[in-house]
Amino acid sequence: MPELPEVQTTVNQLKVFEKKHLINVKVHDFKLIEQKKLDSLKDKILLSITRRGKYLHFAFEKTSLIVHLRMTGQFLIRQKKEKHDRATFFFSDQAPLFFKDTRRFGTFLITNHPEEIFQRLGKDPFDPYFTPEELYHLLLSRKQALKTALLDQTLIAGLGNIYTDEALWKAGLHPQRKSSSISFTQAEALFSAIREVLQKGLDQEGTSLGEGNANFHAINGQTGKNQDCLWVYAREKQPCPRCKNPIQKITLQQRGTHFCPLCQEV
Repeated sequence: MPELPEVQTTVNQLKVFEKKHLINVKVHDFKLIEQKKLDSLKDKILLSITRRGKYLHFAFEKTSLIVHLRMTGQFLIRQKKEKHDRATFFFSDQAPLFFKDTRRFGTFLITNHPEEIFQRLGKDPFDPYFTPEELYHLLLSRKQALKTALLDQTLIAGLGNIYTDEALWKAGLHPQRKSSSISFTQAEALFSAIREVLQKGLDQEGTSLGEGNANFHAINGQTGKNQDCLWVYAREKQPCPRCKNPIQKITLQQRGTHFCPLCQEV
């Protein structure tokens, strides 16, 4: 599933469509959204494209399109429709923009009140007002496993399986450790690690670990490069970069979880 770096990479590249006029839009899969709902965007100017958590916010004149990519959703610029395309956008002075979604879990929502969608989300990791103190108190209030808490989008918006495993390794914290048991010093280390791994993912334009259509692609069709820089995720039985002990994989809350049992504190 695309996480904050993949969604932000998509948003960054979609900026070329800002201030453009939406001439036409076609829905190819009505599981995604009804044609008449997307038609309400026709003849409007796309004012801005931003990210909140894992959501993309397309702000048009007096209305918004909120998109969640889910497992395999992606926007791509090209000339021709392909098999798994679910919708096509035609903007002025631009090539067609396709929404492709192999597994068909992505969602589109038209709303005049986007704040109602976003108000239930937690802090954005890059919010300048988000602090280590706030993270510490958020985690103290949770009795679940540390990784489970970090994946809760009402706590912190944007983290997913890959970057949570990476951040916990960087901070030296075991994913099964109780959230409420960490010290302030450990919360500070985790806060720094979260921002570091997300920024690394952004600098590498995302992580592409899937195969074929399930893989993450930016709108220019290129895959990310962060998969070559991962410390623990998808590195089961390989040596830990810090202590050389083999990386272990377990299942936590139905998610594959990677960590070093030697240098990540329980």
